[in-house]
Amino acid sequence: PKKAPASWDLLASNDGTNWQVIDHREGEAFPWKRQTRPFLIHDAAPHQHYRLVPRGGHGEIGEFEGLGHASAGQE
Repeated sequence: PKKAPASWDLLASNDGTNWQVIDHREGEAFPWKRQTRPFLIHDAAPHQHYRLVPRGGHGEIGEFEGLGHASAGQE
């Protein structure tokens, strides 16, 4: 059976052409299938485009959801 990747890069772009890595993960584990886990991304700037790239040539991502939040002191 395919497994969720343990490593990936999250890339962001404002023009869809030039991409930068805004988060990198290694050694992550998902003990059961279809598990949902939150990850805090420290890049606070909003971007127009995002791309999640599994590393290591294997793995399957069922769903990726980007959630925003207000910074401290903002409503």
